[in-house]
Amino acid sequence: MQRRRDEYIDVLRVLVDVDSGTFAPEGVNAVADVCEDRFGGAGWNVERRPHQPEDGEDQLGDLLIGRIGDAGPRVLMIAHMDTVFPAGTARERPFSIDGDRAFGPGVCDMKSGLLAGLFAVDLLLEAGALPCSITYVCNPDEEIGSTFSKPAIQELSKVTDVALVLEPARGGGELVTARKGVTDLRIEVTGRAAHAGVEPHRGASAVLEAAHKVIELHELNGQWPGVTVNAGVVSGGTRPNVVAERCSIHVDIRAPNEASLQAVEEAALRIVAGSVVPGTTAEARMAANHRPMERTEATGRLLELAREGRTCHVDLAACDDLDSSALQILLAFRRACEGRGGRVAFAGAQGRVARLLQWFGLDGGLGRNASGRQASQPPASPRLATEG
Repeated sequence: MQRRRDEYIDVLRVLVDVDSGTFAPEGVNAVADVCEDRFGGAGWNVERRPHQPEDGEDQLGDLLIGRIGDAGPRVLMIAHMDTVFPAGTARERPFSIDGDRAFGPGVCDMKSGLLAGLFAVDLLLEAGALPCSITYVCNPDEEIGSTFSKPAIQELSKVTDVALVLEPARGGGELVTARKGVTDLRIEVTGRAAHAGVEPHRGASAVLEAAHKVIELHELNGQWPGVTVNAGVVSGGTRPNVVAERCSIHVDIRAPNEASLQAVEEAALRIVAGSVVPGTTAEARMAANHRPMERTEATGRLLELAREGRTCHVDLAACDDLDSSALQILLAFRRACEGRGGRVAFAGAQGRVARLLQWFGLDGGLGRNASGRQASQPPASPRLATEG
């Protein structure tokens, strides 16, 4: 990978300097165009699925799927093309490099990982025949819960032996073998409007009811180990002299396992169903969510293979100088192919994976920070670290 570092950086610069927020389909598709060109140049079979929005839905970018190889264990790689940054961010904060760190919107989460996967397979192809078949999903909507791409990922995972998610590595390059589940809860509280100074008794304040619910929701924190509940956005009312007729609450719920996630979801829905302020009602909608990824024995074995890859080189002439996340990917491929194990059971609705590693991309930090910069020591290995 070191010998192709300049090429990697050149392509990464192109990707980062494109605004590809989830709801900027032109930008997401521009990133998809670059990925599709690289797929085609390396001999992948490419499928591109345009998003067809339903009434009232926002237009999203295309789902891009590359396939290569037809023998051996089946590897699923997943990376996303969208970012959280608004239009104009790439112009204000374009791609740059300072020492061994790259900066720019989405360079960390996750355009560096998206590109690292492509380069890793390129190197594997240079070394000879693929020891496995690879399907690479380039996801256009991960930042909103993969509402468009999730069904495709679920179907592909049913015929997969090993799954690698190329999100940025944790501090020190640590990989992820378990991840909290996330539920996005939207609550709409309805009350009755009235003049707050003349006839407040005729009103029923949706804002006051929402305040009670926020307190009750936050009291769920700590009731189950590792569970967190945060009402992060509350919006309601029209004027200060009007009893609020409506109020919305946007809640983030996270839990380390399926049992606790179901328990906290049920508790939250009971809070929604109840009422403290007479005359108010509330409705709840579970929006995008990810079920917990609980560590399995097979995932633990795959983690050990990846860890071994950090301290040894692939015994292939074309890859003598590798010391990067690409090396980890290559070794995981080769060693997983040697040991073949049971079929992966990655059904996104349950979030259960037999062999799944997440945060398999480059080292990164402050992925959603406004400036994308942090004070930290550079990584010990000659990997390119990313921030932004």
